[in-house]
Amino acid sequence: MGSVTPYDTSSGRRYRVRYRLPDNSQTDKRGFRTKREADLFLANVKVSKSGGEFVSASQSRITVAEWAEQWLATQVQIKPSTRNGYESIVGSAIIPKWGATPLAGLTHAGIQKWLAEESK
Repeated sequence: MGSVTPYDTSSGRRYRVRYRLPDNSQTDKRGFRTKREADLFLANVKVSKSGGEFVSASQSRITVAEWAEQWLATQVQIKPSTRNGYESIVGSAIIPKWGATPLAGLTHAGIQKWLAEESK
């Protein structure tokens, strides 16, 4: 669920989108110049949430290295040998290539290209 509401600025009318995050907290994004832009943004949020692909704006700014560290810390249900393997792959292959990249900077095409190069 979400809503689009207009508001006035010195630059003219703008639109705000209010929506709920997957954790059910409410957030908004402002500054859309047209209602159509705001509606498209809201539709995109709804589709990404329903597909389990939603990443909040604050989360999208963290780097792959930061996210990988958080992810590895949550992997408590695995055997030590599996954990060592994950840490090795992350440290030797993923972090050197993607470590400084913000999550929002990742693209499917970019990752596919990298995987194709790595498999050679």
